[in-house]
Amino acid sequence: MAQILHPPKFPEEGVGRGLLNWQEVRFTMFWQTELASSSGPSLDDLLSAEKVNLDDVILDEFTIQEIRNGHEKLIDYLTSEEIIDELIVGALRPHIDESLPQKEQYKRAHQCTEILSLNNEALSMAILKSEESRKLLLNLLAEDNLNNLIASFYMKIVTQLLSKCTEQFLELLTKSNFMTLCLKRMKYSAVAELLYRIVSLPSDMEQQFFVRQVHDNVGYLWSELVRVLREVQYTAEDKRRDALMESLQSERNVRILMSRMLPDDPTKHCDSVKVNAAAILITLLETNFVPNCPSHQLGTEERGDSAQWIGGPPSSENELNGTLVWQPDAGRVVETVVAASTDRTVNAILESLQKSDGERGELSDAWYPLMQLLVQVLNTNHTETHQAVLAAFSSFLTNPFHLLFGAVLAHPLITVFHQQLARAIAFILYTASADPSPLIAYLIKDVDVLGQILNAYDSSQSSSLQKLARMTLRTFYINLAIVIRAARISSPNAATIDRLIKETEKESRWEEFLREVVAPYEEINKSDDVGAATAGVDVGMAKMENAEAPPIHVVAQQVTLDVFEELK
Repeated sequence: MAQILHPPKFPEEGVGRGLLNWQEVRFTMFWQTELASSSGPSLDDLLSAEKVNLDDVILDEFTIQEIRNGHEKLIDYLTSEEIIDELIVGALRPHIDESLPQKEQYKRAHQCTEILSLNNEALSMAILKSEESRKLLLNLLAEDNLNNLIASFYMKIVTQLLSKCTEQFLELLTKSNFMTLCLKRMKYSAVAELLYRIVSLPSDMEQQFFVRQVHDNVGYLWSELVRVLREVQYTAEDKRRDALMESLQSERNVRILMSRMLPDDPTKHCDSVKVNAAAILITLLETNFVPNCPSHQLGTEERGDSAQWIGGPPSSENELNGTLVWQPDAGRVVETVVAASTDRTVNAILESLQKSDGERGELSDAWYPLMQLLVQVLNTNHTETHQAVLAAFSSFLTNPFHLLFGAVLAHPLITVFHQQLARAIAFILYTASADPSPLIAYLIKDVDVLGQILNAYDSSQSSSLQKLARMTLRTFYINLAIVIRAARISSPNAATIDRLIKETEKESRWEEFLREVVAPYEEINKSDDVGAATAGVDVGMAKMENAEAPPIHVVAQQVTLDVFEELK
Protein backbone atom coordinates (compact mmCIF):
# COMPACT_ATOMS: atom_id res chain seq x y z
CA MET A 1 0.00 0.00 0.00
CA ALA A 2 1.25 3.44 -0.86
CA GLN A 3 2.33 5.58 2.07
CA ILE A 4 0.16 8.61 2.70
CA LEU A 5 2.04 11.81 3.49
CA HIS A 6 0.35 14.24 5.88
CA PRO A 7 1.15 17.95 6.08
CA PRO A 8 3.42 18.89 8.98
CA LYS A 9 1.73 19.78 12.26
CA PHE A 10 2.88 23.08 13.71
CA PRO A 11 2.67 23.67 17.49
CA GLU A 12 -0.46 25.35 18.67
CA GLU A 13 -0.42 28.70 20.39
CA GLY A 14 0.61 28.28 24.03
CA VAL A 15 1.95 24.77 23.46
CA GLY A 16 5.67 24.03 23.41
CA ARG A 17 7.45 27.03 21.87
CA GLY A 18 4.25 28.99 21.53
CA LEU A 19 3.68 31.08 18.39
CA LEU A 20 5.46 29.83 15.29
CA ASN A 21 8.39 32.09 14.28
CA TRP A 22 8.31 31.90 10.47
CA GLN A 23 11.70 33.59 10.17
CA GLU A 24 13.23 30.54 11.86
CA VAL A 25 11.55 28.03 9.57
CA ARG A 26 13.98 26.38 7.10
CA PHE A 27 12.14 24.25 4.59
CA THR A 28 13.74 20.97 3.66
CA MET A 29 14.15 20.23 -0.03
CA PHE A 30 12.75 16.93 -1.29
CA TRP A 31 16.17 15.45 -2.10
CA GLN A 32 17.24 16.04 1.52
CA THR A 33 14.48 13.85 2.92
CA GLU A 34 14.64 10.11 3.55
CA LEU A 35 12.16 9.58 0.72
CA ALA A 36 14.73 10.59 -1.90
CA SER A 37 16.86 7.78 -3.19
CA SER A 38 20.58 8.28 -2.56
CA SER A 39 23.48 6.69 -4.38
CA GLY A 40 26.18 8.28 -2.24
CA PRO A 41 27.01 10.90 0.37
CA SER A 42 24.95 14.07 0.42
CA LEU A 43 26.33 17.46 -0.63
CA ASP A 44 26.59 18.48 3.03
CA ASP A 45 28.57 15.34 3.73
CA LEU A 46 30.93 16.10 0.84
CA LEU A 47 31.53 19.63 2.13
CA SER A 48 32.08 18.38 5.69
CA ALA A 49 34.75 15.87 4.68
CA GLU A 50 38.30 16.40 5.95
CA LYS A 51 39.48 16.89 2.36
CA VAL A 52 36.81 18.14 -0.03
CA ASN A 53 37.02 16.77 -3.56
CA LEU A 54 36.05 19.47 -6.09
CA ASP A 55 34.98 16.96 -8.75
CA ASP A 56 32.56 15.33 -6.33
CA VAL A 57 31.03 18.73 -5.55
CA ILE A 58 30.68 20.09 -9.08
CA LEU A 59 29.32 16.82 -10.45
CA ASP A 60 26.81 16.43 -7.61
CA GLU A 61 23.35 16.62 -9.10
CA PHE A 62 22.14 19.09 -6.44
CA THR A 63 25.03 21.60 -6.54
CA ILE A 64 23.50 24.09 -8.96
CA GLN A 65 20.15 24.11 -7.17
CA GLU A 66 21.86 24.62 -3.80
CA ILE A 67 23.84 27.57 -5.14
CA ARG A 68 20.57 29.14 -6.26
CA ASN A 69 19.13 28.47 -2.79
CA GLY A 70 22.03 30.38 -1.22
CA HIS A 71 23.78 27.42 0.47
CA GLU A 72 26.37 29.41 2.44
CA LYS A 73 28.86 26.62 3.07
CA LEU A 74 28.84 25.60 -0.59
CA ILE A 75 29.23 29.19 -1.86
CA ASP A 76 32.04 29.89 0.62
CA TYR A 77 33.86 26.83 -0.66
CA LEU A 78 33.41 27.65 -4.35
CA THR A 79 34.41 31.30 -3.98
CA SER A 80 37.75 30.64 -2.30
CA GLU A 81 40.58 31.79 -4.59
CA GLU A 82 42.06 28.33 -5.14
CA ILE A 83 38.72 26.76 -6.05
CA ILE A 84 37.52 29.64 -8.28
CA ASP A 85 40.77 29.33 -10.26
CA GLU A 86 40.19 25.59 -10.63
CA LEU A 87 36.68 26.23 -11.90
CA ILE A 88 37.85 28.80 -14.49
CA VAL A 89 40.61 26.48 -15.71
CA GLY A 90 38.19 23.55 -15.72
CA ALA A 91 35.75 25.48 -17.89
CA LEU A 92 38.16 27.17 -20.32
CA ARG A 93 41.26 24.94 -20.31
CA PRO A 94 39.73 21.50 -19.73
CA HIS A 95 41.80 18.33 -19.80
CA ILE A 96 40.17 16.19 -22.47
CA ASP A 97 40.30 12.40 -22.19
CA GLU A 98 39.79 11.31 -25.78
CA SER A 99 39.25 7.71 -24.67
CA LEU A 100 35.87 8.72 -23.27
CA PRO A 101 32.75 8.94 -25.46
CA GLN A 102 32.62 12.32 -27.16
CA LYS A 103 29.59 13.49 -25.18
CA GLU A 104 31.46 12.79 -21.92
CA GLN A 105 34.68 14.59 -22.82
CA TYR A 106 33.43 18.08 -21.99
CA LYS A 107 31.01 17.12 -19.20
CA ARG A 108 33.22 18.52 -16.41
CA ALA A 109 33.96 21.71 -18.39
CA HIS A 110 30.26 22.20 -19.01
CA GLN A 111 29.44 21.79 -15.31
CA CYS A 112 32.16 24.30 -14.34
CA THR A 113 30.70 26.78 -16.86
CA GLU A 114 27.18 26.29 -15.54
CA ILE A 115 28.35 27.07 -12.00
CA LEU A 116 30.36 30.15 -13.04
CA SER A 117 27.55 31.58 -15.15
CA LEU A 118 24.90 31.30 -12.45
CA ASN A 119 23.18 34.50 -11.34
CA ASN A 120 25.29 34.74 -8.19
CA GLU A 121 27.18 37.92 -7.35
CA ALA A 122 29.59 36.21 -4.94
CA LEU A 123 30.87 33.89 -7.69
CA SER A 124 31.28 36.77 -10.15
CA MET A 125 33.16 38.91 -7.63
CA ALA A 126 35.40 35.98 -6.73
CA ILE A 127 36.42 35.62 -10.38
CA LEU A 128 37.39 39.29 -10.64
CA LYS A 129 39.33 39.20 -7.35
CA SER A 130 41.53 36.35 -8.54
CA GLU A 131 44.50 37.49 -10.62
CA GLU A 132 44.88 34.10 -12.33
CA SER A 133 41.20 34.03 -13.31
CA ARG A 134 41.35 37.57 -14.67
CA LYS A 135 44.41 36.78 -16.80
CA LEU A 136 42.77 33.70 -18.28
CA LEU A 137 39.56 35.60 -19.13
CA LEU A 138 41.44 38.47 -20.81
CA ASN A 139 43.83 36.28 -22.79
CA LEU A 140 41.86 33.15 -23.63
CA LEU A 141 41.00 34.30 -27.16
CA ALA A 142 44.72 34.49 -27.98
CA GLU A 143 45.23 30.78 -27.27
CA ASP A 144 45.62 28.24 -30.08
CA ASN A 145 43.50 25.44 -28.58
CA LEU A 146 40.26 27.41 -28.80
CA ASN A 147 37.27 25.70 -30.38
CA ASN A 148 33.58 26.43 -30.79
CA LEU A 149 32.60 24.70 -27.54
CA ILE A 150 35.22 26.48 -25.41
CA ALA A 151 34.25 29.78 -27.09
CA SER A 152 30.62 29.19 -26.08
CA PHE A 153 31.66 28.49 -22.47
CA TYR A 154 33.70 31.71 -22.52
CA MET A 155 30.76 33.72 -23.89
CA LYS A 156 28.47 32.51 -21.07
CA ILE A 157 30.95 33.40 -18.32
CA VAL A 158 31.80 36.84 -19.76
CA THR A 159 28.12 37.65 -20.29
CA GLN A 160 27.41 36.89 -16.63
CA LEU A 161 30.31 39.07 -15.49
CA LEU A 162 29.00 41.95 -17.61
CA SER A 163 25.61 41.50 -15.99
CA LYS A 164 26.69 41.24 -12.34
CA CYS A 165 29.93 43.29 -12.17
CA THR A 166 29.53 45.64 -15.10
CA GLU A 167 31.74 48.55 -14.10
CA GLN A 168 34.60 46.46 -12.69
CA PHE A 169 34.70 44.13 -15.69
CA LEU A 170 34.42 46.96 -18.22
CA GLU A 171 37.42 48.62 -16.62
CA LEU A 172 39.44 45.44 -17.10
CA LEU A 173 38.38 45.06 -20.73
CA THR A 174 39.24 48.65 -21.65
CA LYS A 175 42.80 48.16 -20.39
CA SER A 176 43.34 45.00 -22.43
CA ASN A 177 43.38 44.06 -26.12
CA PHE A 178 40.02 42.33 -25.72
CA MET A 179 38.42 43.94 -28.78
CA THR A 180 41.35 43.09 -31.06
CA LEU A 181 41.23 39.46 -29.96
CA CYS A 182 37.46 39.33 -30.46
CA LEU A 183 37.78 40.58 -34.04
CA LYS A 184 40.46 37.98 -34.78
CA ARG A 185 38.17 35.23 -33.44
CA MET A 186 34.99 36.25 -35.25
CA LYS A 187 34.94 32.86 -36.99
CA TYR A 188 33.50 31.46 -33.76
CA SER A 189 29.80 32.25 -33.62
CA ALA A 190 29.94 32.56 -29.82
CA VAL A 191 32.44 35.41 -30.10
CA ALA A 192 30.20 37.19 -32.62
CA GLU A 193 27.28 36.68 -30.22
CA LEU A 194 29.36 38.12 -27.38
CA LEU A 195 30.08 41.28 -29.40
CA TYR A 196 26.38 41.62 -30.14
CA ARG A 197 25.56 41.34 -26.44
CA ILE A 198 28.17 43.98 -25.63
CA VAL A 199 26.67 46.41 -28.14
CA SER A 200 23.22 45.66 -26.70
CA LEU A 201 24.16 46.76 -23.19
CA PRO A 202 21.89 49.41 -21.62
CA SER A 203 22.35 52.91 -23.04
CA ASP A 204 24.14 54.23 -19.95
CA MET A 205 26.94 51.75 -20.66
CA GLU A 206 27.35 52.73 -24.29
CA GLN A 207 29.77 55.48 -23.37
CA GLN A 208 32.36 52.91 -22.37
CA PHE A 209 35.44 52.89 -24.55
CA PHE A 210 35.19 49.31 -25.79
CA VAL A 211 31.66 49.88 -27.11
CA ARG A 212 33.03 52.84 -29.08
CA GLN A 213 35.59 50.40 -30.50
CA VAL A 214 32.78 48.11 -31.68
CA HIS A 215 31.07 51.03 -33.46
CA ASP A 216 34.41 52.10 -34.97
CA ASN A 217 35.07 48.65 -36.39
CA VAL A 218 31.57 48.27 -37.80
CA GLY A 219 31.84 51.71 -39.42
CA TYR A 220 35.28 50.94 -40.84
CA LEU A 221 34.21 47.55 -42.21
CA TRP A 222 31.08 48.95 -43.89
CA SER A 223 33.01 51.86 -45.40
CA GLU A 224 35.82 49.65 -46.70
CA LEU A 225 33.36 47.19 -48.23
CA VAL A 226 31.70 50.07 -50.09
CA ARG A 227 35.05 51.41 -51.33
CA VAL A 228 36.38 48.04 -52.48
CA LEU A 229 33.17 46.82 -54.12
CA ARG A 230 32.60 50.11 -55.95
CA GLU A 231 36.22 50.17 -57.11
CA VAL A 232 35.70 46.72 -58.61
CA GLN A 233 32.52 47.91 -60.31
CA TYR A 234 34.17 51.04 -61.72
CA THR A 235 37.06 49.08 -63.26
CA ALA A 236 35.03 46.13 -64.57
CA GLU A 237 33.93 46.30 -68.19
CA ASP A 238 30.89 44.16 -67.46
CA LYS A 239 28.85 46.00 -64.79
CA ARG A 240 27.31 43.00 -63.09
CA ARG A 241 24.74 43.18 -60.31
CA ASP A 242 26.35 42.91 -56.87
CA ALA A 243 23.89 41.76 -54.20
CA LEU A 244 26.14 42.78 -51.29
CA MET A 245 26.73 46.25 -52.73
CA GLU A 246 23.01 46.72 -53.32
CA SER A 247 22.34 45.83 -49.70
CA LEU A 248 25.02 48.20 -48.37
CA GLN A 249 23.55 51.13 -50.31
CA SER A 250 19.87 50.19 -50.22
CA GLU A 251 17.38 52.88 -49.31
CA ARG A 252 16.15 50.79 -46.39
CA ASN A 253 19.61 50.45 -44.82
CA VAL A 254 20.50 54.10 -45.47
CA ARG A 255 17.30 55.21 -43.73
CA ILE A 256 18.10 52.88 -40.80
CA LEU A 257 21.57 54.45 -40.58
CA MET A 258 20.09 57.95 -40.50
CA SER A 259 17.51 57.01 -37.86
CA ARG A 260 20.15 55.36 -35.66
CA MET A 261 22.55 58.26 -36.14
CA LEU A 262 19.95 60.92 -35.28
CA PRO A 263 17.04 59.25 -33.45
CA ASP A 264 13.94 61.28 -32.59
CA ASP A 265 14.51 60.69 -28.88
CA PRO A 266 17.45 62.93 -27.78
CA THR A 267 18.20 60.63 -24.83
CA LYS A 268 19.19 57.90 -27.31
CA HIS A 269 21.83 59.99 -29.08
CA CYS A 270 25.29 58.44 -28.95
CA ASP A 271 28.41 60.20 -30.26
CA SER A 272 30.14 57.03 -31.43
CA VAL A 273 27.07 56.07 -33.47
CA LYS A 274 26.97 59.56 -35.01
CA VAL A 275 30.66 59.47 -35.90
CA ASN A 276 30.62 56.05 -37.53
CA ALA A 277 27.23 56.26 -39.25
CA ALA A 278 28.31 59.60 -40.73
CA ALA A 279 31.56 57.99 -41.94
CA ILE A 280 29.57 55.30 -43.78
CA LEU A 281 27.25 57.85 -45.40
CA ILE A 282 30.20 60.05 -46.41
CA THR A 283 31.83 57.05 -48.09
CA LEU A 284 28.63 56.22 -49.97
CA LEU A 285 28.45 59.82 -51.22
CA GLU A 286 32.16 60.22 -52.02
CA THR A 287 32.45 57.01 -54.03
CA ASN A 288 29.40 57.75 -56.19
CA PHE A 289 31.28 59.73 -58.85
CA VAL A 290 29.34 62.84 -59.88
CA PRO A 291 30.81 64.62 -62.93
CA ASN A 292 30.70 68.42 -62.87
CA CYS A 293 30.12 68.46 -59.12
CA PRO A 294 31.18 71.61 -57.18
CA SER A 295 34.47 70.14 -55.97
CA HIS A 296 35.14 69.23 -59.61
CA GLN A 297 34.58 72.85 -60.57
CA LEU A 298 36.89 74.11 -57.83
CA GLY A 299 39.58 71.57 -58.64
CA THR A 300 39.44 69.99 -55.20
CA GLU A 301 38.31 66.49 -56.13
CA GLU A 302 39.98 64.19 -53.64
CA ARG A 303 40.00 61.11 -55.84
CA GLY A 304 41.83 61.23 -59.16
CA ASP A 305 42.52 64.13 -61.50
CA SER A 306 39.79 66.68 -62.11
CA ALA A 307 39.57 69.30 -64.81
CA GLN A 308 38.69 72.95 -64.17
CA TRP A 309 35.20 73.96 -65.28
CA ILE A 310 35.06 75.89 -68.55
CA GLY A 311 31.97 77.04 -70.46
CA GLY A 312 28.25 76.95 -69.72
CA PRO A 313 26.17 74.50 -67.71
CA PRO A 314 26.62 70.81 -68.58
CA SER A 315 24.05 69.22 -70.85
CA SER A 316 23.52 66.37 -68.39
CA GLU A 317 24.21 65.82 -64.69
CA ASN A 318 25.95 62.52 -65.42
CA GLU A 319 27.97 63.46 -68.51
CA LEU A 320 31.68 64.18 -68.60
CA ASN A 321 33.12 65.49 -71.88
CA GLY A 322 30.02 64.25 -73.71
CA THR A 323 30.24 60.73 -72.26
CA LEU A 324 27.61 59.33 -69.92
CA VAL A 325 29.30 58.27 -66.68
CA TRP A 326 28.27 55.03 -64.96
CA GLN A 327 27.33 55.42 -61.29
CA PRO A 328 26.73 52.74 -58.64
CA ASP A 329 23.98 54.93 -57.15
CA ALA A 330 22.57 56.45 -60.31
CA GLY A 331 19.25 57.12 -58.60
CA ARG A 332 21.00 59.29 -55.97
CA VAL A 333 19.28 57.30 -53.19
CA VAL A 334 21.84 58.21 -50.51
CA GLU A 335 21.79 61.89 -51.50
CA THR A 336 18.00 61.95 -51.28
CA VAL A 337 17.83 60.37 -47.81
CA VAL A 338 20.66 62.48 -46.33
CA ALA A 339 19.37 65.72 -47.89
CA ALA A 340 15.91 65.20 -46.39
CA SER A 341 17.48 65.09 -42.91
CA THR A 342 19.76 68.11 -43.29
CA ASP A 343 17.85 70.00 -40.59
CA ARG A 344 18.53 67.23 -38.07
CA THR A 345 22.18 67.11 -39.14
CA VAL A 346 22.63 70.85 -38.54
CA ASN A 347 20.90 70.61 -35.16
CA ALA A 348 23.22 67.75 -34.18
CA ILE A 349 26.26 69.80 -35.24
CA LEU A 350 25.18 72.75 -33.12
CA GLU A 351 24.36 70.53 -30.13
CA SER A 352 27.74 68.81 -30.43
CA LEU A 353 29.54 72.16 -30.42
CA GLN A 354 27.71 73.07 -27.20
CA LYS A 355 28.13 69.74 -25.39
CA SER A 356 31.11 68.96 -23.18
CA ASP A 357 32.58 65.48 -23.14
CA GLY A 358 32.62 64.20 -19.58
CA GLU A 359 34.64 65.66 -16.74
CA ARG A 360 37.40 66.94 -19.02
CA GLY A 361 35.11 69.63 -20.37
CA GLU A 362 36.20 69.00 -23.95
CA LEU A 363 33.76 69.45 -26.81
CA SER A 364 32.05 66.40 -28.22
CA ASP A 365 33.78 65.23 -31.39
CA ALA A 366 30.58 64.35 -33.27
CA TRP A 367 30.31 67.76 -34.97
CA TYR A 368 33.23 67.14 -37.35
CA PRO A 369 31.95 64.06 -39.27
CA LEU A 370 28.46 65.56 -39.28
CA MET A 371 29.86 68.77 -40.79
CA GLN A 372 31.70 66.68 -43.38
CA LEU A 373 28.42 64.95 -44.18
CA LEU A 374 26.69 68.32 -44.69
CA VAL A 375 29.48 69.44 -47.02
CA GLN A 376 29.43 66.17 -48.93
CA VAL A 377 25.68 66.22 -49.58
CA LEU A 378 26.12 69.73 -51.06
CA ASN A 379 28.86 68.47 -53.38
CA THR A 380 26.37 67.57 -56.09
CA ASN A 381 24.81 69.03 -59.21
CA HIS A 382 21.54 67.18 -58.63
CA THR A 383 18.82 69.83 -58.48
CA GLU A 384 16.42 67.65 -56.47
CA THR A 385 19.05 67.26 -53.75
CA HIS A 386 19.46 71.03 -53.45
CA GLN A 387 15.69 71.44 -53.32
CA ALA A 388 15.47 68.87 -50.50
CA VAL A 389 18.23 70.66 -48.56
CA LEU A 390 16.42 73.98 -49.03
CA ALA A 391 13.19 72.47 -47.70
CA ALA A 392 15.04 71.15 -44.64
CA PHE A 393 16.72 74.54 -44.03
CA SER A 394 13.36 76.30 -44.35
CA SER A 395 11.95 74.28 -41.44
CA PHE A 396 14.11 76.21 -38.93
CA LEU A 397 12.58 79.04 -36.94
CA THR A 398 16.01 80.72 -36.94
CA ASN A 399 18.00 80.58 -40.17
CA PRO A 400 20.44 77.64 -39.82
CA PHE A 401 23.31 79.57 -41.43
CA HIS A 402 22.84 82.33 -38.85
CA LEU A 403 23.23 79.64 -36.18
CA LEU A 404 26.34 78.26 -37.89
CA PHE A 405 27.87 81.73 -38.19
CA GLY A 406 27.08 82.19 -34.51
CA ALA A 407 28.99 78.98 -33.78
CA VAL A 408 32.01 80.44 -35.59
CA LEU A 409 32.01 83.41 -33.22
CA ALA A 410 31.46 81.14 -30.22
CA HIS A 411 34.40 78.92 -31.24
CA PRO A 412 36.90 81.21 -32.96
CA LEU A 413 39.79 78.77 -32.59
CA ILE A 414 38.10 75.72 -34.16
CA THR A 415 39.45 76.62 -37.59
CA VAL A 416 38.52 73.23 -39.06
CA PHE A 417 34.88 74.10 -38.45
CA HIS A 418 35.42 77.47 -40.18
CA GLN A 419 36.94 75.66 -43.14
CA GLN A 420 34.05 73.21 -43.48
CA LEU A 421 31.44 76.00 -43.34
CA ALA A 422 33.31 77.98 -46.00
CA ARG A 423 33.51 74.87 -48.13
CA ALA A 424 29.76 74.26 -47.85
CA ILE A 425 29.08 77.83 -49.06
CA ALA A 426 31.58 77.47 -51.90
CA PHE A 427 29.95 74.24 -53.09
CA ILE A 428 26.55 75.92 -53.23
CA LEU A 429 27.93 78.79 -55.31
CA TYR A 430 29.83 76.48 -57.68
CA THR A 431 26.99 74.05 -58.41
CA ALA A 432 26.91 73.42 -62.16
CA SER A 433 23.35 72.47 -63.10
CA ALA A 434 20.99 73.29 -65.94
CA ASP A 435 19.21 75.79 -63.69
CA PRO A 436 20.93 77.68 -60.87
CA SER A 437 20.65 75.96 -57.50
CA PRO A 438 17.81 77.44 -55.39
CA LEU A 439 20.30 77.50 -52.52
CA ILE A 440 22.23 80.34 -54.22
CA ALA A 441 19.31 82.77 -53.89
CA TYR A 442 18.69 81.41 -50.39
CA LEU A 443 22.29 82.21 -49.39
CA ILE A 444 22.32 85.75 -50.75
CA LYS A 445 18.75 86.78 -49.92
CA ASP A 446 17.50 84.77 -46.94
CA VAL A 447 20.82 84.13 -45.20
CA ASP A 448 22.12 87.56 -46.26
CA VAL A 449 25.61 86.10 -46.40
CA LEU A 450 27.13 89.46 -47.37
CA GLY A 451 25.57 91.13 -44.33
CA GLN A 452 26.67 88.25 -42.12
CA ILE A 453 30.30 88.66 -43.24
CA LEU A 454 30.30 92.46 -42.96
CA ASN A 455 28.69 92.59 -39.51
CA ALA A 456 30.59 89.64 -38.09
CA TYR A 457 33.91 90.98 -39.37
CA ASP A 458 33.38 94.27 -37.53
CA SER A 459 32.39 92.55 -34.26
CA SER A 460 35.21 90.00 -34.54
CA GLN A 461 37.81 92.75 -34.27
CA SER A 462 36.62 93.79 -30.82
CA SER A 463 39.41 94.28 -28.28
CA SER A 464 37.47 92.08 -25.86
CA LEU A 465 38.55 89.03 -27.90
CA GLN A 466 41.98 87.45 -27.60
CA LYS A 467 44.44 88.42 -30.31
CA LEU A 468 44.58 84.89 -31.78
CA ALA A 469 40.76 84.71 -31.89
CA ARG A 470 40.59 88.05 -33.71
CA MET A 471 43.11 86.84 -36.27
CA THR A 472 41.42 83.48 -36.99
CA LEU A 473 38.03 85.17 -37.39
CA ARG A 474 39.49 87.86 -39.66
CA THR A 475 41.07 85.19 -41.85
CA PHE A 476 37.82 83.24 -42.05
CA TYR A 477 35.62 86.20 -43.07
CA ILE A 478 38.13 87.59 -45.57
CA ASN A 479 38.66 84.24 -47.26
CA LEU A 480 34.91 83.66 -47.39
CA ALA A 481 34.55 87.07 -49.08
CA ILE A 482 37.22 86.01 -51.60
CA VAL A 483 35.22 82.88 -52.41
CA ILE A 484 32.06 84.88 -53.09
CA ARG A 485 33.97 87.43 -55.17
CA ALA A 486 35.56 84.65 -57.24
CA ALA A 487 32.21 82.86 -57.70
CA ARG A 488 30.66 86.13 -58.90
CA ILE A 489 33.29 86.30 -61.65
CA SER A 490 34.15 82.77 -62.74
CA SER A 491 31.70 80.19 -61.39
CA PRO A 492 29.04 78.46 -63.54
CA ASN A 493 26.51 80.71 -61.75
CA ALA A 494 28.46 83.98 -62.12
CA ALA A 495 25.62 85.89 -63.82
CA THR A 496 23.05 84.79 -61.24
CA ILE A 497 25.32 85.66 -58.31
CA ASP A 498 26.18 89.05 -59.81
CA ARG A 499 22.49 89.86 -60.32
CA LEU A 500 21.51 88.81 -56.80
CA ILE A 501 24.32 90.84 -55.22
CA LYS A 502 23.33 93.93 -57.21
CA GLU A 503 19.76 93.52 -55.95
CA THR A 504 20.86 93.72 -52.31
CA GLU A 505 21.11 96.93 -50.32
CA LYS A 506 24.64 96.04 -49.27
CA GLU A 507 26.38 96.08 -52.66
CA SER A 508 28.18 99.40 -52.11
CA ARG A 509 29.28 98.43 -48.62
CA TRP A 510 30.40 95.07 -49.97
CA GLU A 511 32.51 96.65 -52.70
CA GLU A 512 34.08 98.95 -50.13
CA PHE A 513 34.91 95.95 -47.93
CA LEU A 514 36.59 94.21 -50.87
CA ARG A 515 38.67 97.33 -51.61
CA GLU A 516 39.54 98.44 -48.08
CA VAL A 517 39.95 95.10 -46.30
CA VAL A 518 40.27 92.17 -48.71
CA ALA A 519 42.63 93.73 -51.27
CA PRO A 520 45.21 94.87 -48.66
CA TYR A 521 45.01 91.44 -47.01
CA GLU A 522 45.76 89.75 -50.33
CA GLU A 523 48.64 92.12 -51.01
CA ILE A 524 50.25 91.53 -47.61
CA ASN A 525 49.87 87.75 -47.89
CA LYS A 526 50.83 87.43 -51.52
CA SER A 527 53.28 84.63 -52.22
CA ASP A 528 55.85 84.40 -54.98
CA ASP A 529 54.60 80.90 -55.72
CA VAL A 530 51.00 80.65 -54.62
CA GLY A 531 50.66 77.09 -55.89
CA ALA A 532 53.63 75.85 -53.88
CA ALA A 533 52.71 77.81 -50.77
CA THR A 534 49.19 76.37 -50.66
CA ALA A 535 49.92 72.83 -51.83
CA GLY A 536 47.63 70.37 -50.10
CA VAL A 537 45.11 73.00 -49.00
CA ASP A 538 41.69 71.44 -48.95
CA VAL A 539 39.61 73.77 -51.10
CA GLY A 540 42.07 74.90 -53.77
CA MET A 541 42.03 78.20 -55.64
CA ALA A 542 39.32 79.92 -57.61
CA LYS A 543 40.45 81.23 -61.02
CA MET A 544 39.95 84.94 -61.66
CA GLU A 545 40.66 87.28 -64.60
CA ASN A 546 44.28 88.32 -64.08
CA ALA A 547 44.88 87.12 -60.54
CA GLU A 548 44.46 84.08 -58.37
CA ALA A 549 42.53 84.24 -55.12
CA PRO A 550 44.11 82.64 -52.07
CA PRO A 551 42.53 79.41 -50.82
CA ILE A 552 39.41 79.52 -48.72
CA HIS A 553 41.23 78.53 -45.55
CA VAL A 554 44.89 79.32 -44.87
CA VAL A 555 44.65 79.78 -41.13
CA ALA A 556 47.15 77.03 -40.36
CA GLN A 557 49.86 78.87 -42.33
CA GLN A 558 48.76 82.47 -42.12
CA VAL A 559 47.78 82.90 -38.49
CA THR A 560 51.20 81.86 -37.24
CA LEU A 561 52.90 84.40 -39.48
CA ASP A 562 50.49 87.15 -38.45
CA VAL A 563 50.96 86.38 -34.77
CA PHE A 564 54.72 86.81 -35.05
CA GLU A 565 54.32 90.03 -37.02
CA GLU A 566 51.94 91.58 -34.48
CA LEU A 567 53.97 90.42 -31.47
CA LYS A 568 57.20 92.03 -32.71
